[in-house]
Amino acid sequence: MSTKASEVSLACFVSMVLLALIVLYAVALGASYSVWPLERQNYVDAEIGQRSIYLTDARYLCLNLAGLRRRGPKVLVVGSSNARLGLRPNELRPLLGGVEVDNLAVGGSNISAVREVVEQAYRNMPREDWPQATFLFGINFRSFVPDSRLWPQGLTPLDAQGLRFAFYSSGPDGVVHPSLPPNWLPVRDLMRPFLLLGWAIRELHTYAVPEVDNDNSTLTQKQIAEQIDQERQVAGPFGPRWYDSFRQFVELARYIAAHQSRLVVLELPVPSWIRHGVPAFADFEARKGPVLEEVKAVPGVVYGSIADGFGDDTFFEAFHPRPRITKRWAERASAVVLQSIPLREQ
Repeated sequence: MSTKASEVSLACFVSMVLLALIVLYAVALGASYSVWPLERQNYVDAEIGQRSIYLTDARYLCLNLAGLRRRGPKVLVVGSSNARLGLRPNELRPLLGGVEVDNLAVGGSNISAVREVVEQAYRNMPREDWPQATFLFGINFRSFVPDSRLWPQGLTPLDAQGLRFAFYSSGPDGVVHPSLPPNWLPVRDLMRPFLLLGWAIRELHTYAVPEVDNDNSTLTQKQIAEQIDQERQVAGPFGPRWYDSFRQFVELARYIAAHQSRLVVLELPVPSWIRHGVPAFADFEARKGPVLEEVKAVPGVVYGSIADGFGDDTFFEAFHPRPRITKRWAERASAVVLQSIPLREQ
């Protein structure tokens, strides 16, 4: 066979392989819309990530924050998984006069991770709407665990997911920054076949695992002891680095005020076995007063607490309320949020 004929045969082979890959990709893309159609709601809800092809709340936010570009007043829930599960948009919205509610809370978040979510929210919201934005930050002692304990590699959950899909890049200073402008985020749809693959693998692994009824499940003493031990390991001893988190908290409040938005700081409930079993809880309670006063002094900040009135039977695990309890969280939270000036004017 001549060299020219060999080159033609190789070109044909490569073309057929590329065509097959394109067809396979197109089939997978179509299948992804069948398994998980495009979200139809006009708000952002990180809880969708846990039960969809996105798999995690951080990955969902990375690929869906463009939803914040819609115009009008909005309340944006930030914090950790207790805020994601306990402060539900569909329960808060009617209690706030129909103002749109987005839930941007990512599991395991501390102050610096929340700051990153807030920065990305501003990057996606129209500048003209910043004065109509109210951030609802659900906190407890866990929100102030130092970065060095939670992110030893220096990557928050949002950083890790953004770098994985090349939507973020690490600068010379080691700080992770978004690498695409907000109006490019619809390119996320091109990632759906790869997301579908990850979802399929998870479904295969969990197919035979029975679904837990979080409204009626009961924690054994062994499970409680394991969760206490886990929280002790995560929080560690209270030390100087916790004061770094306090400083970051004040800076976050000032950052939001500088963008002409409002901040509602809401202390969330914690079961008694965490309060009594994790030393960092008592240490935080003994020291939180001055930093809360400093934050409350920032213009546009409203503070409230729903920490009392929820017994251990209202939690299905550490920090997380049972689904039937979240409406009570919303009712008490909304009374605090309604003190925010933009909402009173609606």
